[in-house]
Amino acid sequence: MSQRRVETGIQSLDRDLTVLQGFLESLAAPPQLSTSQESFSLKELLAIVPKAALDSASALSDEEQFEELKEASRPESVPELEKLRLEVETKLGAFLRDERVIAATEQSDEAEVSNADEEINSPTSLGAIPLLAQAPNNLEPILRIFIRHKQRVIADMTIDWDDLAFLSEGLLDYLLKHLEATKPLFDGKHARLSKYMKRKVLTQLDEIKEKAGKARDLIAKLPPE
Repeated sequence: MSQRRVETGIQSLDRDLTVLQGFLESLAAPPQLSTSQESFSLKELLAIVPKAALDSASALSDEEQFEELKEASRPESVPELEKLRLEVETKLGAFLRDERVIAATEQSDEAEVSNADEEINSPTSLGAIPLLAQAPNNLEPILRIFIRHKQRVIADMTIDWDDLAFLSEGLLDYLLKHLEATKPLFDGKHARLSKYMKRKVLTQLDEIKEKAGKARDLIAKLPPE
């Protein structure tokens, strides 16, 4: 007998959960991966578990994502979500924790990011040439900055330290404003951030904080004019 479908009120999630429940009901035993195969492609995994089932099972299994799902879902659906999570652990827990499955899904996240980069012509590398400009009474350090998309230069500018600090602060300000503006989309599950992207952004923000502190200390110690 089919179990009652979980209805969280999040349309896209409910569709994926319906696929997941149907898949779990069809399993006579937990899926087994060959121990002799060193790695699996995402295509090979999706031949075993449908993508919607894999995505929603991964979300239910991840503690942080599951807490976010509960907060965004209808309160009356939470007990059903918790019951479904237990079923996922029983039937798919070992499969989802397999290092080869984790590696394949992370590669999929990286591919999504790469495809997005291609579509929006995003920067893939930075370059800089340190220069000295002649000021009235001294030499002023400046930088020629290159921003590239693959081998193509998409921005070329010559700036001093004040310009560079202004640009850095402005870009961070835009990031903060965009995060605040799009938060409702993530709260409503209309947008998603992959684990790979989230980890990458957090790492870069930590590095920005550390480097900004070091740069401030160095500039503060420079002798006055």
